[in-house]
Amino acid sequence: MFVSLHPLRHGHYLTQVFPSLAFKEFRNLSQTSWSSPKILKQSKPRTIGSYFLKPSVVHFSRRPRPSEDDIKVNKVILSLKTVKEQLDLFDSIKNSANIVNRVTALYSIAKITGRDGNQRRVLEQEKGKSRQGSNNVYLELLDSISKDIG
Repeated sequence: MFVSLHPLRHGHYLTQVFPSLAFKEFRNLSQTSWSSPKILKQSKPRTIGSYFLKPSVVHFSRRPRPSEDDIKVNKVILSLKTVKEQLDLFDSIKNSANIVNRVTALYSIAKITGRDGNQRRVLEQEKGKSRQGSNNVYLELLDSISKDIG
């Protein structure tokens, strides 16, 4: 029943069906900050007997397909096993990394620290560098993502 609902367009409907705080917040967020994606190609509606079939959406993307280099960088990011490796890689590519690469690095760091308490301590030490006035690669990663999305 809810498979065909687009969450940005049907947020109000979802809050009526599921009146939880999460759906209300999602609706508020979707109405204020997200624009609905462009539909680039859409088939025509069809009817079979008395049933109306919804047109199928073929493509929602606004951006071109990522380059082979971006895909390779993401694969390298996902293959790294420690926080230090992630931060060293980001430090070396921060001027050329796109938003997808940076978010992938942040996601990978979150997964690593979630699995390993030692890696969590390494990240805490990296965060502590900002209090000492040292260069903090982790905060640079967060700032660069923040600038791109906001």
